[in-house]
Amino acid sequence: MKFLIAIIWMLLLIQPSLAAKPASSHSHPQKAQVKPKSPELTSQELQKETEKVMLQKRVAFNDSWRSTYRKKAMAILKEELNANETLKWRVFQNELNLASTERASIINDMGRVASVLASTGDNTNSEIIKNIAKIAASDKTAKIKELENLLKFHPEGPYNQLGYFLLGSEYEKKGFHPEALGYFSRIAREKKEGFIVSAALFEKAKILFYQGKLDEAKRLFQTNLQAGFPGSAVWLANTLLVKGETEEAWKLYSENAKGAEYSDSLNRLSLGDMYIIKGHFDEARTIFENMRFKYAKSEFLSRLFALKIGDAYLAEGRINEAVAVYTKVKQNEKLKGEEWAMAGFSLADALTLNSDIDSLTKAEDIYERITEGDYAGTEIANIGLVLTRMKLGKFNEALADMAAFDKRYPTSPIRATLRSITYDLVFQWTESLYNAGDYYGVIKVMNIFGESIPFGKKGETYLRSGKAYVALGLFAEAVSSFDNAIKISSGNTAEEAMFSLGKVYIAQRDFEATERLYRNFAARFPKSAHLPEVNEIFIRIAYMRGENRKVAESKALLSDPEDMMVKASSFVKLGRLKDALSIYEKAGKTFEDGGNFERCVNAYLKMADLDFELKNYDKAIAGYRKAASLIKEEKSQDKSWAIYRIAQSYSKLNKKDENKGAVEELKALNNEYGNWAGPIFKESANNL
Repeated sequence: MKFLIAIIWMLLLIQPSLAAKPASSHSHPQKAQVKPKSPELTSQELQKETEKVMLQKRVAFNDSWRSTYRKKAMAILKEELNANETLKWRVFQNELNLASTERASIINDMGRVASVLASTGDNTNSEIIKNIAKIAASDKTAKIKELENLLKFHPEGPYNQLGYFLLGSEYEKKGFHPEALGYFSRIAREKKEGFIVSAALFEKAKILFYQGKLDEAKRLFQTNLQAGFPGSAVWLANTLLVKGETEEAWKLYSENAKGAEYSDSLNRLSLGDMYIIKGHFDEARTIFENMRFKYAKSEFLSRLFALKIGDAYLAEGRINEAVAVYTKVKQNEKLKGEEWAMAGFSLADALTLNSDIDSLTKAEDIYERITEGDYAGTEIANIGLVLTRMKLGKFNEALADMAAFDKRYPTSPIRATLRSITYDLVFQWTESLYNAGDYYGVIKVMNIFGESIPFGKKGETYLRSGKAYVALGLFAEAVSSFDNAIKISSGNTAEEAMFSLGKVYIAQRDFEATERLYRNFAARFPKSAHLPEVNEIFIRIAYMRGENRKVAESKALLSDPEDMMVKASSFVKLGRLKDALSIYEKAGKTFEDGGNFERCVNAYLKMADLDFELKNYDKAIAGYRKAASLIKEEKSQDKSWAIYRIAQSYSKLNKKDENKGAVEELKALNNEYGNWAGPIFKESANNL
């Protein structure tokens, strides 16, 4: 399942960072230069650095579709490697003590050895050597079964290991791995040391590597490396790279630079991948360009190495240049089959990293076309298609893709991965609906697809549902959802659900339940950032119950202007008007600074009313004027009250002209003497 996690990670998590500065060019790998991280790096910068390194590893070698096509490349390169029989001839030379180094000379010398054995009467061993020579020389009259029978009926012969090695090599070329492994293992079992033993272990390790049995291959390559067998270091590095043990692999490549640079093509492919992982992008591109030229006549390999040049750009964060490389390969008129699919994958993956609608739509089209075909990576393309449609907000289509996949591939291991994506799909879908205000849509999706969400994620599901129910005013359903989230969750999910449930209880005016819940909340989450608000809620509940002394004595309601209004009201009910005055004034200024002029007017009117009660008429006039200047026209009753109080204050101060002016202002405001104007007019007339 790892090969799918790579795609998921790339499409959902990676945001390309700025292009890294390319390493200086050199002809062979150098030991990695680790730049100390600055202690001043922010967490966001550190995350970007981590993501960049991870992207380099994923692009260079991962377990997704790239692994599928890399294995195909390995199979092609393996045939080339098997055609190079240098090791086999060295084994013949070493075991028979031959001076010859050329293939033809070695075969002639083997013939002479067979003749000498026959002349001494050792016909069995003579026949063994003759058969070995014929098979090694690809003589059409040679028969492997004859050699096997000779060795079977002559088990203790001095040339048996040589025969076993040849048989192992021949079966390996034919792809008969169990037989090849059996012969190579027999050599190591019957003979404890020597060149032929190391050679057999080396060939056995390579077969295990091709079979994906990397731990066993690693162990054998390590054994040969300790014995000083040539080529073991590079092959061990190759194995470690595929296993993901990149630091150890890099160390071996660095220590065996010449061997790594000039080894076989399969290991050069790995070296190029290693360069990408370590950030040596120019060196990687040089290797892949040389390999592309070398295999120009191979449609598959030439396209593969061209695309890997683009991979080096992508890992470096140079997305546009990577897209340009991928596009050039994909737009080749002759491109078809697996080469087309491979190029399409590369381009689609890169386009999804841009995250703009146009790029995502193009990627969607490519993935869809691959899923409709019959390519090596067709099944994997379904994951790219689903995830891309999720990013485009096409959640219905993504779910339809999953259903179609289940029907087309009922036994595919990818089905489990697609099902695991369902949670992310449903969560993103409901989040999109919630942000758009479609709360009914949230509930509908959760009711239909909620069962597909794994148990460990259901808490977050219940939390989202609860918030949607609250937005719809369906408090009973919200209570049930939040309660379920609290029961099955922990950490932030449980904390948020519990806090939200308390808000629902408040809306239902169930103050006892609210207090009980929030006391448990404070005990369960003693470090919660919600605790200050919880304390304020306790005070608001006390206010609703008429416990004004408790509210007045609390220090909790001093930050939010609405809370200040509550506290000031409690002071008024306790008769502590002067204490209330300062709080109303502070609340009014806070509302005004925040642009909430309606609540600001309310605070200033209450402040002015208290000044009037305390016979601070000049202050009352100033407060009413301040409020009146902020009152909107549609609030004429509030403005009438303010002017009425101003006129009344001037009367109390015996300022007749000002009083008369206020009365006229009130009359003009109402176009006639209104409810407030009548009493003032009579008072003014009497004074006159």
